[in-house]
Amino acid sequence: MRTSTPVNVPGGLVAEDGKYETEDATASCNAGEVAVGGGVVWCSDNDDEELVTVYQQYVIGVNGRPTGVKVRGGNDLGPGQDRTLTVQALCLAA
Repeated sequence: MRTSTPVNVPGGLVAEDGKYETEDATASCNAGEVAVGGGVVWCSDNDDEELVTVYQQYVIGVNGRPTGVKVRGGNDLGPGQDRTLTVQALCLAA
């Protein structure tokens, strides 16, 4: 399991207005590994918070193999309600 550096996703100007502030984060496999799965972890797991995963995709290396996982997360909680997201990539030796 490879983990990204936590990325701050700001809360936006107005709470729950549908205008999500978004940020990207990437978890990369080590050399000689390929990504076979992944996911995102938010610093908060409250069910009623306006946090979304906009997309999750593999990062494709020069050899055409997946070398990591990239995620875009969104936050619509409002001013001062920043949250962090961390990406995880499940990597196997190629």
